[in-house]
Amino acid sequence: MGRNVCASVLLALMLFFGVPSLASAQNIIGTQSNYSGSKALMINPALISTSFLYFDAGLSFGVYSYNDLMYLKSRDFSKFLFSGYNSWSSYDWTMYNQYGVPHEFLYVRDTVPNSLTESIDLNILSMFLNIDSRQSLALSFNNRIYSSVTNLPWEFGRIAIEGLDSLYFDRYSSEDIRIATMEWSELALGYSRTVYDRFLSKVDVGISLKGIIAYGGAVLNVNNLDYEILSKDTSNVYAIDADIHYAAPLNYSSQFSSNDVFMSDKLKNGLGFGVDFGFVYTHRKSVGMNRRSVSSCDMDPVLYRWRLGVSVTDIGFVKFKGNARSHHYFNDEPTLFIHSVLDDVNSIDDLSKTLSAIYFHGDSLASVVDDEFTMTLPSSLNMQLDVNINDKFYVGAMWIQPFALSENSVRKAAQIVVSPRFENEYFDFILPVTLYDYSKMFLGAEMRLWFFSIGTQNILSFCGIGDSYGMDLYFSLKFNILKGRCLGSGRDACWNSDFR
Repeated sequence: MGRNVCASVLLALMLFFGVPSLASAQNIIGTQSNYSGSKALMINPALISTSFLYFDAGLSFGVYSYNDLMYLKSRDFSKFLFSGYNSWSSYDWTMYNQYGVPHEFLYVRDTVPNSLTESIDLNILSMFLNIDSRQSLALSFNNRIYSSVTNLPWEFGRIAIEGLDSLYFDRYSSEDIRIATMEWSELALGYSRTVYDRFLSKVDVGISLKGIIAYGGAVLNVNNLDYEILSKDTSNVYAIDADIHYAAPLNYSSQFSSNDVFMSDKLKNGLGFGVDFGFVYTHRKSVGMNRRSVSSCDMDPVLYRWRLGVSVTDIGFVKFKGNARSHHYFNDEPTLFIHSVLDDVNSIDDLSKTLSAIYFHGDSLASVVDDEFTMTLPSSLNMQLDVNINDKFYVGAMWIQPFALSENSVRKAAQIVVSPRFENEYFDFILPVTLYDYSKMFLGAEMRLWFFSIGTQNILSFCGIGDSYGMDLYFSLKFNILKGRCLGSGRDACWNSDFR
C-alpha cells in the first residue's frame, strides 16, 4: 500500500457512496397509483386493500443515488452518459480551484458538512391478493443494499479529488460523522384489513412483518475528530473518538490483492427482523353498501374524492455475529500521524492494528472491543395524500421523514413529492416533483403500459440539464387482474355488486 492510501480510501468512499451510478434510496414513484398493487407495500401496507387490483405478481428493480457533496456539470454528465466513456480512469480528475484552473469532471461543494444516500432495491418476487371484500394479503422477497453518510466534512471530498496539497496547515474539527452501509435479503408478509366502512368513510389498517438475512454491514461513527494536515507526509491528530463495526464475507487477514479475500462460506453474517405498519382513510365519492358477502374479485373498486395515509416503515434490526469486528479508537492528546506507516498495510487486519498502535501507544490490539454488533434499518415516518380530480386525473403528495433507531443505522433521505398523474387500467403517466433532503428540487417521470413500468425521479439528469448530484431509475414487470374482472363471474349489463 502506498502512502497515498488515505486519499485512495477516501476516493473509493466517495465513489461508492456519492457518484452517480447505475448500481445504486428506495424508489417510491407510482406507489400511490390505484394500480400499484403489491408495490404499495413498501410505503404503506394499508394501501394494498385500497388497490383497484384483485391480484398481481411480478418483479421490479430500483436504483437510486444522490449526494450533496460532489456534482457534475450538465455538459460533463452528457459526456459520461452518451459519449461512450466506460472507465473512471479516462477522466481528468482536476477541478476549478481558487486560481481558476479548469476541471473536466467533478466539482466539490466546500465549507459545509454533506450527506449522501444510495441504495439498490431488487424485488425478486411480489404477490398481492384480495382475500375478500375487507382483507388483502401480500408477499414480497427483496434484496436491498443501503448506504448513507451524514455530516461528512467538506474537506473529505477535496482530499479525495485533489489530494492533500491544497489543505496544508489548516486545522479541521468535526463531530457526529455517521457512515453506514448494509446488504440484506428480506421476506415480507403484508396484511391489510378494512376496520371501518360506513357512509362516505372507509378506514384500512395494515402491517408487514419481515424476516431478514444480512450478508454484510459496516458502520463508522466519528464522535469527534480534530486534526491538522502538516504536509503530504504528516498530520497532527489532536483528538479522535470513533467506533468502527464491520461484518462481511471477507478474510480480514488476507492481502487485498490475494485470491482468497472473498469467503463464499461466510455469506450469512447477520439475522434480523423488521416491521412496517400504517393506516389509510378514504373519503368516498358516494355512499358504499355493505359488501361483506361479495367476493372482492367481483366487486368494483371504491372510487374516492381523497385518501390520506400515515405509515412507519423499516422498524427493525440486524444482529451481526458471523465474521464481525468492533473497534473503538480514542485519543485526546496530540498525536503525530506519519502517513508512511500505511505503506506496510496489506490487509484489513493490518489496517486496524496499525491504527490501534498509533492511538493506543503501540498496543495493536487495544482497539478491539467485541466480535458482534447490531445495526438498525433505515426507518421513516411517511404520509400520503391522494386527491381524485375526475377519476382519470389525480394529484398525489408524499412526505418521507427518516429517523434513526440507533447510531448504527443506515438512513434514507427526506423527501417531499407532489405527483400529478393520469391513470386507467392500461396506462399511467406520472410527473413527480421532488424536494430532496429539503434542499434540492427534481422533476421526474414514470409511465406504465399495462404490465410494464419505467420511471425516474430526476429525468433532467438523463437529459444533461442542470448540475447532476445523482440519478435513479426504476422498472417493474408484473401480471395483474382487476377488481370486477373475474374470469367466469357471469356479470351482465344489469349486474351491480351493491345489490348482489
